Amino acid sequence: MWTFSSRDRHRIAPQPLGAGLDKAAAGDVSLSARAPRALRRARSARADGMMIAGRTSPRLAQASVIAVWLWSMIELPAELTVDASIVQTFALALSKICLTLLAYAVLMGKGYARKIFLFVCWLSILAIAPDLPLQFRYDRSGFMLSVIECVLKGLTIIAFALPSLEYKVRFDDPAHAEARH
Repeated sequence: MWTFSSRDRHRIAPQPLGAGLDKAAAGDVSLSARAPRALRRARSARADGMMIAGRTSPRLAQASVIAVWLWSMIELPAELTVDASIVQTFALALSKICLTLLAYAVLMGKGYARKIFLFVCWLSILAIAPDLPLQFRYDRSGFMLSVIECVLKGLTIIAFALPSLEYKVRFDDPAHAEARH
């Protein structure tokens, strides 16, 4: 749809719904009384703390990080019962220490840690899931441990994705767009 001024030669290209929200949220756009309501909402969302980088994660995401960490500690004895060399045991201990530090950083609201944690969760799912049918056939207890781990890590990824989905629906969904004056 084209918007025409009083003269036909001044055509203005249409803006996609939600254009400029990031600039408005960052405070880069002057919001006058004539600015669209979505831009004013984006500014208030920033003021309310919805979009502040480094802010602590929502409770569901925090709970899922704690659940992943706790489950990794619960399955530690099962991982140690496997005949492992001292190098493998050291690698396992080092991985648990790294996971603990990473989970702590995520809970403290570090943006880089959240990205790394979600990447590790995704890689873990990709590494474990293809082996589940074989584990089901030969090691039912290992299968149950792996399924629970995959489910928890998948839910963690979803829990971190939910707030951004709400933001996109709230500001970019045409069904929620308000009439412009």
